[in-house]
Amino acid sequence: MADLFWDHFPLQSRYKSNCLRVGPPLRSIGEFYRTMARARSLLEGSDGGAMARLLLEEGKKNLRDAALAGQDLRLLKASFALLDAADLSSARLDDADLSEASARGCRMLKAQASGARLRGGDWQGSDFEGAQLQEADLSGCNFKDCNFTSAHIAGASLRSSKVDGSRFEEIDPRAQRCDLSFVCLSGLSLKGIDFSGSCMEGVDLSECLVEQCDLSRVKLVKANLRGCRFLDVKLTRANLSHARAAGSSFISCDLSHAELDDADLRYWRKRVSAQRATLVQVDACESILESCNLSESDMQGCTLDRAQMRRAKLNGTRMEKSSCIAADFDGSEGEGLRAMNSNFSSAHVTNCSWRSAKLMGCDFSHAHLYSSDFSHSDLQEALILQALWVYEQQEGEEGPSHGSARETPRPAELSGANLQGVDLRMTNLRGVSMHRARMAYANLEGARMEEADCSHADLTGACLTDLRGSNVKGAKLRGCFLSSTALQLGALEETHPDMSMVRMPNVSMSNKTFVSKTFDRADLNQVDFSLSSFLRCSFVRAKLGGAKLDNCVLEDCRLDGADMTDVSMDGATLSSCSLLDVSLDRARVRRSGLQLTSLTRAESKGAIWEDVELRECDLSCARLEGSKFARSRLEGVNMRESDMRGCQFDACDVSGASFARCDLRRSRWTSCKGSRAHLEFADMSQSWWEESDLSEAFLAGADLRESRLRAVKVERIVWQDGNVKCDLSRADLEGMEMEGANLAGVRLEETNLRAAVLRGALLVKSNLCDANLCAACLDQANLAGSDLTGARVSCVSLNDANIQGANLTRVVWKRKEEEEEVKGKELELNLSMADLTGAMLNHADLTRCNLKDAVLTNTQLFHSPRKQSDMKRARATGLEKRKT
Repeated sequence: MADLFWDHFPLQSRYKSNCLRVGPPLRSIGEFYRTMARARSLLEGSDGGAMARLLLEEGKKNLRDAALAGQDLRLLKASFALLDAADLSSARLDDADLSEASARGCRMLKAQASGARLRGGDWQGSDFEGAQLQEADLSGCNFKDCNFTSAHIAGASLRSSKVDGSRFEEIDPRAQRCDLSFVCLSGLSLKGIDFSGSCMEGVDLSECLVEQCDLSRVKLVKANLRGCRFLDVKLTRANLSHARAAGSSFISCDLSHAELDDADLRYWRKRVSAQRATLVQVDACESILESCNLSESDMQGCTLDRAQMRRAKLNGTRMEKSSCIAADFDGSEGEGLRAMNSNFSSAHVTNCSWRSAKLMGCDFSHAHLYSSDFSHSDLQEALILQALWVYEQQEGEEGPSHGSARETPRPAELSGANLQGVDLRMTNLRGVSMHRARMAYANLEGARMEEADCSHADLTGACLTDLRGSNVKGAKLRGCFLSSTALQLGALEETHPDMSMVRMPNVSMSNKTFVSKTFDRADLNQVDFSLSSFLRCSFVRAKLGGAKLDNCVLEDCRLDGADMTDVSMDGATLSSCSLLDVSLDRARVRRSGLQLTSLTRAESKGAIWEDVELRECDLSCARLEGSKFARSRLEGVNMRESDMRGCQFDACDVSGASFARCDLRRSRWTSCKGSRAHLEFADMSQSWWEESDLSEAFLAGADLRESRLRAVKVERIVWQDGNVKCDLSRADLEGMEMEGANLAGVRLEETNLRAAVLRGALLVKSNLCDANLCAACLDQANLAGSDLTGARVSCVSLNDANIQGANLTRVVWKRKEEEEEVKGKELELNLSMADLTGAMLNHADLTRCNLKDAVLTNTQLFHSPRKQSDMKRARATGLEKRKT
């Protein structure tokens, strides 16, 4: 009987002797039971913990059903112990070693086991309610059907433990830094627990409900999250790499800075906050991520096919090489999104704000892009064929499938976008805003651009062929850059009237009709406008350098301040146009007509005007220096105060034209008609006039000094007006026919009037000092009061001339160098019948002078030799003949 007892309850020898001394030797079964009860009472007593410690440390591990509640078992070493159904409630097991123990059904209520090692034990069905398991090693244990209500597991390790059927619902919320790797928590409900910093690698949370928990910095690598519902969970900086989360839902969760590399997120659910998360190569097919926040996250290589991402926030997110086929991004925000080489085919990117996004090389074929803002986005080399930038209502469709059903979806916004080289053939861009977009070398062949805003866009080298007028009707091209662009003939005629600041140098725009177009400040250098018509168009301050305006028709147009340097206008017609301050330097205007056109302050240096007709045009204050006018008609043209230095007029008709106060220095006039021309106060010094007609012209105040006039008709010219006199000083008027000319008071000093015909001319008080009057005809001329001091009057004819009061001091009528010139002629001064009353002939050489019938009353002849002078019948009353 004793042997049976010790087999059931083996004790150490000293305890064995104590037990046998409780009474006489065991003689019956009753004594056996009484002895065993006495031994149990020793364990349950105040010294039961010490006894249990001795029993377990001596290798006697069987404490099944032992009552050790409240005992102090700290630092106990009892690996492989048998504690089935033992009562360890409130026991102190801090840092105890119970690894590999068998403790099924054990009671651990409020037990203190911080730092304890229970690794590999079998605790199935045990009750850990309120137990203190902080920093405990619970890895590899069997915790099936256990109760962990209010248990403290912060820092504990349950790695690879089995917790099927266990109760974790009311676990102590402070569960930080615990290790739940490879633990199966499938189907559990976890609410309000703080797992921050924990390790849950390979954990099974499938079909779990995780509500209001803190999983920040948790390692969920390769975790099974299928069907798990995360509600208002904080996953900041969590690592979900390679996690399997198909069908899971993250409602109102925060995944900021989380890592989800190569995770399976198919069938995700909405309202996820994953700001700055890492989701590289995740599979989120058919996920529902509505209103999720993925700002600044890394989603490179993700698969989001058919995902629902309405109102998602993708600001600054990286989605390079991602697949988003048929995904729904309606209402999403993607400012600064980087999705290069991603596939958005058939996706709904509507009502989105993807400003400044990097979308180079993306595939948007058949995608819905209307009502979205792609301003300043980079779509270079993107595939946009058959993409819907504008909502097109299908037949039988009641309204838009996305966005507001009440309002018609607006076109996409592409202001400042980069569309260089993009293929937009046959694309509907009606009403799309492409303000300042970069579309160089884009293919817009056959595109619909009605009412599109391309102002200030760059269309350099873009292909705009096969554009009908209806396709670009109302399109805004203000400030657009169309350099080297291939334009369909007549395509721009129906565009928006405002094409200000458009830039299209070297573009062919021939044979077009523009009505009420505005090209202000446009760059049209080298543009070919041949055979085009412009009605009420504006080119204010436009650049037309080198442009071809051959056979153009401009009616009621404004070109004020335009730069038309080197322009070609062969056969052009300008009517009622304004060219104020225009620059026509080196322009070539041939066979053109300008009527009622104003070129005030125009600059046309070195220009060529051939066979041009200018009727009632205004070129006042123009700068035409060095220009050439050939066979042109300038009738009635106003050129007042213009700078025409060095201009050349060949066979031109300037009748009635006004050159008043013009600068015509060094100008050359050949075979011109200038009757009734106004040249008042014009500076024509050093000019050349040959075989021209200036009859009835107005030259009052004109400056003709050092000018040369040959075979010029000057009948009835107005040389002076009141006190305003013409200046012909040092002019060359040799052989000029000026019969009856009114030159009273005109300055003619040093003027060459050799052989000039001045018969009956009025030269009263004229200044002829040092003038050359050799062989001139001054018959019946009125030289009263004129100053002929030093004049050369060889062979001059003064028959019946009035020289009353004239100053003939030092008059020279013969010079040695002139003897050859007048050889064969009689060298004499013909003053017959001349009225020399009061004339001063001091020092005059009157040798062989004819004074027949001359009136010499009060005439001064001081030092004047009169040998061989004919003074027959001369009236010399009061003649002073003093000789030295």
